[in-house]
Amino acid sequence: MNHVFIGIDPGVQGAIAMICVDPKFDRVADTPTFKVGKSRLDYDIEGMRHQLHTMKQSAGEDAQVFVFIETPIAMPKQSSSSTLKTGMGYGFWVGLVVGELLPYEPVSPGTWKKVMFAGMGNDMKRSKDASLFKAKQEFPHMAEFMERKKDHDRAEALLIAQYGRDRHWSHYTGGR
Repeated sequence: MNHVFIGIDPGVQGAIAMICVDPKFDRVADTPTFKVGKSRLDYDIEGMRHQLHTMKQSAGEDAQVFVFIETPIAMPKQSSSSTLKTGMGYGFWVGLVVGELLPYEPVSPGTWKKVMFAGMGNDMKRSKDASLFKAKQEFPHMAEFMERKKDHDRAEALLIAQYGRDRHWSHYTGGR
């Protein structure tokens, strides 16, 4: 049976990533959005549904798909409207995942980052560059999707999926 892991960074400038046993099927994409006014972005819920459904379908009918969604947390210096917007994105993604009948697990940023950035210095862990650096190490075949600093959300979606895969295999193999 094919095991597929999807990681979601739920921010309005977030991303969704799918990793498989065969890396040629790995995917990463920005969260679908549309402009409101001159520059404000909002979630394109139908686009998000389509993206998730397409990833699920590309995994194949016999695939066992697991989804890991980063839980939003309030950040210092982040506006309450920004925190609310990310919370809305989290809710949209959860609803879409449940609608696709996929099992999911929420994961806090601190939890997955502690595992994925083990051994890196504390300053590096907090940096957007850390996600890009680590994701390029783990997924060199996906580096073309992480060339710009603003692609850190793609990197984080990939790392959340990797965290999920590592957690899944550890859970089912007794840590082996």
